[in-house]
Amino acid sequence: MLIYDNIFSKDEIQRLIEFYKDQPTSNERRHANGKLQRVVKSTDYNIKDSVPYNIIHDKLEALIGPHTFSGGHYVDSHLPYELHVDTVKHFQSKEGVFVASDGQTGYGVLIPLIEGPEFKTLFFDHYIDDLQFGWKTLHHEDRSNTLPDNVMSMLTHQTPEELEEIKYLPLEGIADWKLGRVVTWPRNQLHCSSDFRKSGLTKQAVVVWVTTD
Repeated sequence: MLIYDNIFSKDEIQRLIEFYKDQPTSNERRHANGKLQRVVKSTDYNIKDSVPYNIIHDKLEALIGPHTFSGGHYVDSHLPYELHVDTVKHFQSKEGVFVASDGQTGYGVLIPLIEGPEFKTLFFDHYIDDLQFGWKTLHHEDRSNTLPDNVMSMLTHQTPEELEEIKYLPLEGIADWKLGRVVTWPRNQLHCSSDFRKSGLTKQAVVVWVTTD
């Protein structure tokens, strides 16, 4: 996981917010209880001369080099993302997300469109092709260390069963959401949102997945 600050100006962030506000929804995902979980829209980053392409492409290329769009979305998230990876295999059965089946791992790119102390993404030093529930793929052999309480308090959206495995995972780092910031990571790296539900807020971001040349 790498963090780059002051990549986009406030004006560029506002232009992205205004652009996505007017775009049609491609998918709405709801929790099992029926509560709206997230609203997903196309990034349009794969369309040359689109607003997102013109704002993002050259700056992203300066950070990670020449790259090819492999998928992604604009997301308005009402509930926190649970632990997951962003591999092609993981997304094969997902709806509303375009992911090219190129078989490559590539990188994830996060561009927050909101900031605040409630919004964080936690990255673990653990890499897998897919997250099979039953959590067997999360079993970490070294169980001598556990995550500190302040980190566990960010993960209250995970079930007690899941937390019993997650607490032994080595934490690589925590990315606070800040405007102008770009966060990149290998698509097979485990990561999740902090639990921001008590804030009553929603969070917005552009997320793209790319392969580098």
